[in-house]
Amino acid sequence: MNDTLCNHPLELRVIGTAFRNSAAAESYVLDHRVLPEHFTIDAHRTLWGVIAERIEARADLDDIVLVDLLERRPDLLVGSVDLDTVFATIQAATEQADPDPSAEHARVLRDLAARRRLAGALDHAMRHVGQLDRPIDDTITALTEATYGSALVHRTPQIRTVADAFDDALRRWENPGEQLGYTLGFHRLDEIMSLAPGTMTVIGARPSVGKSLFAQHVISNVVHKHAVDAVLVSMEMSERELMDRIVAGEARVSARWLARARKPRGDDRRAEWERVLDVGNDEAMRRFGITDTADLAIVDIEALARRYRAQNPDFKLLAVDYLGLIRKADSKQAPVHALDDISRRLKVLAIDMDMAVVVLVQLNRNSETERRPPRISDLRDSGAIEQHADNVLLLHADHPSIGDDTTQPIAASQVIVGKNRSGPPGRIVHLDFDSTVPRFIDQAPAPPVGRAYFENVPLPGGQR
Repeated sequence: MNDTLCNHPLELRVIGTAFRNSAAAESYVLDHRVLPEHFTIDAHRTLWGVIAERIEARADLDDIVLVDLLERRPDLLVGSVDLDTVFATIQAATEQADPDPSAEHARVLRDLAARRRLAGALDHAMRHVGQLDRPIDDTITALTEATYGSALVHRTPQIRTVADAFDDALRRWENPGEQLGYTLGFHRLDEIMSLAPGTMTVIGARPSVGKSLFAQHVISNVVHKHAVDAVLVSMEMSERELMDRIVAGEARVSARWLARARKPRGDDRRAEWERVLDVGNDEAMRRFGITDTADLAIVDIEALARRYRAQNPDFKLLAVDYLGLIRKADSKQAPVHALDDISRRLKVLAIDMDMAVVVLVQLNRNSETERRPPRISDLRDSGAIEQHADNVLLLHADHPSIGDDTTQPIAASQVIVGKNRSGPPGRIVHLDFDSTVPRFIDQAPAPPVGRAYFENVPLPGGQR
């Protein structure tokens, strides 16, 4: 083991301090979560395992009690250590005891343990590099998982009483904008739900119904209205395709024309071209991040999000297009289990980073074969997606292809709210799709705010 990743004197000092001061032992075990695996010598691990067990059981702890316990319970000995070595270690530790516990000592022990785990994981992963019969993508993913997972330092869950948390909650209640999260940009839909930090919203649709365009509209609304940073991770479209669609939507011009456009001469389409140039000067577009990196694994997306947050503290919305294209960590893993794991980790990412996560999902063919609007049960391959999601939106269009601007200029579309953790599910919000731009728009004229906005659909058990 690399000697620079060990600090035996510090380990002895912490053990001795715990023996001499019961309050210090409680602080190390309960507050700072110092664990046996944070120590490097079997005798140290043995002693700390017994100390932690006694503290958690609220039992007496001193060196005499410890010696008696180990003589009666040799099963507590770790590795090949013997009692004589443990007893000698107790004497050495008590001689180096500090009068009080040190949060810095606990931090150093945890930090060194994390570095040792990282070194071991990298060594293990490097041995797989030479296995030529293993797919290179699996090897790269395993290496990334080892690096990312092993580098995570143990975090202690914090428990607060309702009284302690009340002031924070009161500030949210007094600030409705903060409480409700980010709007989606469609006033009828915004009356029902929002994209709150810590939540995961799933947008599901069959191919060519417009889920990517819908997500781009939502991100544009968030960066303009809420002035926060957002990132779209697209594994389906190239940066060129993304730019054609995003800029066309912002400038209200045809994406097909823009893809073939040349700088106009004279007055030919001059106004449209000026709107395109205005998009490049829009400060909000500096908050709209895109990446077209294909074949990403979930660990790559987690690392991308954390790096971007470190560089951009206002990064509050992540959209992934789409779930089925995220590469499995193990190529032999069953698709259902892989999607379960990926959707769970995206939800954890939303909570851990206190951000809104939007995930696009392709629905199965049942709605097409049965000639009906989509249902939440049409989520492809995994019921866990519904379980992990806070909100599920299902897009439906009666026209053949929402991405084809040869269809009728204005076509009706529906957003079915299949799940809504903060409000009523089962509502249908009617939108129009302008295929000449292309973009989704609220149906006009807009009726007054209220239940007239929405159409109820039957819920399981006959609820409304």
